[in-house]
Amino acid sequence: MGQLEKRSVAGGGERVLARFTAIAALLIFFALALGPALSKSPTADEGVHMLRGQVLRQTNELGLQGQHTPLGHWIIGTFFFTESALPDIEDLPSWPILSPESLVGEFLWQPAVNVYRAIFLARLPVIFMGLFMGAMLASWARQRNGFAGLIIVTVLFAFSPNLLASSALATTDLVAAAGILAAVFALWHFWQKQSLIWWLGAGLMIGLAIGAKLTGLLVMPITLILCYSHVKGQDWWRPGLIWASMLPIAGLVVWGIYGFEVGELWGLPVPAASYVSNFVEVQQHIERGHFAFLLGERSNEGWWGYFVIAYLVKTPAVTIILLIFSLVYLTLNHRWKDNIYLWLPAISIFLTASYSRLNIGYRHILAMSPFIWLLIAETASWWQRSKTQKLILALLLTLYAIGTLLVAPHHLAYFNEFIGGANNGPSYLGDSNIDWGQDLPLLADYYREFEGDALRYSYFGASDPAYYGIKEAPIVDFEGNINDFARANPSPGQYAISVNHLQSGITDQPDLFDWFRSKEPIGHLGYSILLFDVEESLDGAWVAHCLDPVAAIEQETANAFIGVDSIRHLYFDCRTSWVVAEGDEAGWYVLPSDLDVGQISPVIASNLTEIYSDDDGFDNSPYRIYHWSAKEKWLNNILSSAGPVTLTNESTIVEPLLINGIGELLGGLINEGVWGSIWRLEEPSEQPLSVLLHLYRDQEDVVVGDGLGYLPNQWQNGDVLIQYHDFETLQGRHLETGFYDFTTLERFPFGKGSGAADSVYILAP
Repeated sequence: MGQLEKRSVAGGGERVLARFTAIAALLIFFALALGPALSKSPTADEGVHMLRGQVLRQTNELGLQGQHTPLGHWIIGTFFFTESALPDIEDLPSWPILSPESLVGEFLWQPAVNVYRAIFLARLPVIFMGLFMGAMLASWARQRNGFAGLIIVTVLFAFSPNLLASSALATTDLVAAAGILAAVFALWHFWQKQSLIWWLGAGLMIGLAIGAKLTGLLVMPITLILCYSHVKGQDWWRPGLIWASMLPIAGLVVWGIYGFEVGELWGLPVPAASYVSNFVEVQQHIERGHFAFLLGERSNEGWWGYFVIAYLVKTPAVTIILLIFSLVYLTLNHRWKDNIYLWLPAISIFLTASYSRLNIGYRHILAMSPFIWLLIAETASWWQRSKTQKLILALLLTLYAIGTLLVAPHHLAYFNEFIGGANNGPSYLGDSNIDWGQDLPLLADYYREFEGDALRYSYFGASDPAYYGIKEAPIVDFEGNINDFARANPSPGQYAISVNHLQSGITDQPDLFDWFRSKEPIGHLGYSILLFDVEESLDGAWVAHCLDPVAAIEQETANAFIGVDSIRHLYFDCRTSWVVAEGDEAGWYVLPSDLDVGQISPVIASNLTEIYSDDDGFDNSPYRIYHWSAKEKWLNNILSSAGPVTLTNESTIVEPLLINGIGELLGGLINEGVWGSIWRLEEPSEQPLSVLLHLYRDQEDVVVGDGLGYLPNQWQNGDVLIQYHDFETLQGRHLETGFYDFTTLERFPFGKGSGAADSVYILAP
């Protein structure tokens, strides 16, 4: 196999140095993983995994495994026997109904349970699995590429922020990654020596990989293809037969992981029948989709390129640079066949994750990282050619280590230097990439030390804030109930908001914290909780709702959104009109998301400030809330864009023109094909009114755009109405306008007297 048969020829001194280097790397990894394992609160999934570990330890019950295989849970529960305060699972009130959510609360969040100790006991064996992975990597790298290869791989391993993040959590991702690496590692050794012990080891490791997580099933096609990479010089059927001979061993291991369960499937007794039900649940989850965040967008369907972006922004920059170099190096040296054991598993893991719609975290492609590090180590001989090349490699690996140390112990929230680090992570990804509920202790510390007038918080996660000393109610409780929060006009004070909640992690109210998305945080807690200052609330006297064809939200909802008990509400058709209540009062507009106010008038747009958007993509009527600032001279600025008002004989007159009982004409609006008339209204009216809008392009060509988008029964003295129509041209000579009764077509005269004009012209500027 050429490069596959490399062996170190170093003397005893180098062997000792290699062992010392490997041990040092493992100790560094252990120390870096220990920090978050001791300090971070249980993440969203850890409570359930801990529960499953205790259930298996005490009862062997497989009914709570859900979408997971048991091996990771057996490992997580390894040291629970040392914690006598953990309750007996069968004594919990919810045990008869096997409700995971209820059982987690009864199992973990009880006064007698030391959660810090319990979570550490669950995380510790996962760290040991990380050390096992590191030992395999060190051994494999040295066998393939000597001491230089060992240094490259062990540094990349020991300071990997993503591996450290998963190693410090009681979840199954690290266990699965270690299982896949072990299966491929053992198979490689078998084909190097073709000994009985490595044949047995390969079968065992394949079984452990399958039992570690359902994605471990991927080792089946991977190992079959790898076996056939050795077909040269032997019968074509022999590699396949050897692979098949390992499967009974693997199957026995999987059956043992399931406690030698025999269940019924299709009317037949089947070993480890629960494996099938676990697999079915995952497939159902994939078909349902999962709420995900990517580059400011949200989706239940996922994106095919999600993991491409996740890899590019969460993998350390040095790793990406070294990987690109290794790909070029291997291509130029025709080394791809020699390294199939490294690139085939990595590509398979990546493609499988991308094919699924579960776009919830880098952890789903974590298992490819060890193979990429080994692939990078294949360039070790090139880096040894000169002192300059050695120095460059040393500098790159040093920068790599520094990047991880700077973010420690917040490895879960790591983002690389290409995008500016963890501070910019929330703009790219969410969920377990940055915020999995791990920083509740930091929030509790900040809460105790806070000296301001008000601190509100919204925490994403399954941990109990009260356990950590936070007695006040959150903005959003675990059931999704909102506690006194004006989402479009927050009250003054400081806010601590989890990134997942900010991005839309609240399933039925994904835009709850949209107000904060456009604001710059004043700080963060572990990068997963952002801090904001709200200096003052906005004032206003009214809320104007666009009817498109109905209002987007109810009056009570609008009041709650802006934080008032009662306020004037008015309704208008924003596709044909614009209303400003009482002319110079500030207020709010609730408008369709697709309405371009600038098309009506740039002056109107300049007086609007978007403060809230409900554009989650799941609502039938996406809308936005704007604050109207009522800046001085806004009306004059609009009027100045139109030409003068004349009588029908084109003699110029001075506005305003009064129509008794209705209001007065203030002038016109003209903006890129949009023509309209502007009115200051009087009292409510029951008359069947409409506004005349006739655009004359020449003496004979008339385009009609009549209408009234603000019904008279809502009018109050001082309201300003702009009735407009998009005539899609600026070639008109003038706009004829006025009021008329749309049932009789009788026009209302301006001023008093029998000779008063019943319409006027607004000239083009």
